Amino acid sequence: MNFHQLEYVIAIAEENSFSKAAKKLYISQPSLSEYIMRLEKQLGVKLFDRSTSPLTLTFAGEIDIAIMHLPIQDSRIVYEPISIERVFLVAPPGQHTRSLIELEKRQKFDFICLKNEKFILIKPGHRIRFIADELFKRAQFEPNILIETRNIDTEYNLANAGMGFTLVPESVIRFFNTNNYKNYFLIDDINFILAVAYRKGDYITKACHEFIKITKEALVSKQGSVFAPLG
Repeated sequence: MNFHQLEYVIAIAEENSFSKAAKKLYISQPSLSEYIMRLEKQLGVKLFDRSTSPLTLTFAGEIDIAIMHLPIQDSRIVYEPISIERVFLVAPPGQHTRSLIELEKRQKFDFICLKNEKFILIKPGHRIRFIADELFKRAQFEPNILIETRNIDTEYNLANAGMGFTLVPESVIRFFNTNNYKNYFLIDDINFILAVAYRKGDYITKACHEFIKITKEALVSKQGSVFAPLG
């Protein structure tokens, strides 16, 4: 299960409803239902009991551990840092490509050149929005926010459709199976710390320990592309 699949599962679990979760994620209910059915088929288990009202998680659907970006503001959660993930500016295709490439080469991206551009941003409360706000503060300008969304996939797709600029972790780019980096620009001095998180005091099963081990090995194998391993 990747980060985006986990986001969808969490939204349904929080809302106890496919329709409410779909509204929160800004996608259609049939699309979300089909997505979860494919995920359940892939995992070989049912994640939700659809016979109850409201909807509930099955035993298999209960989350023991999660992969999350730091910081985690919850004293009930303990975590183990496992990697560093890079952050990219997504530009509308074909806009300012040459000048942005020159800025990227300097290894210190100056956001002031984007002060007159439109931005599509995730709503406040997300780590990537905190990073965006810090970059605007550093550049000393208030962004022209065209759209705020709760879904990072939505902001990525809208930027790629030419509606404005946005910021995403590189895992979002990889999730959409693209190796075309022509309109993606590395923010060299900004990154995410990725961690395995679980509830304080919970017994961590052998399977969970094995999952953490496999995750670390997978991230190490991607060194130089998306992730830089920690430890």
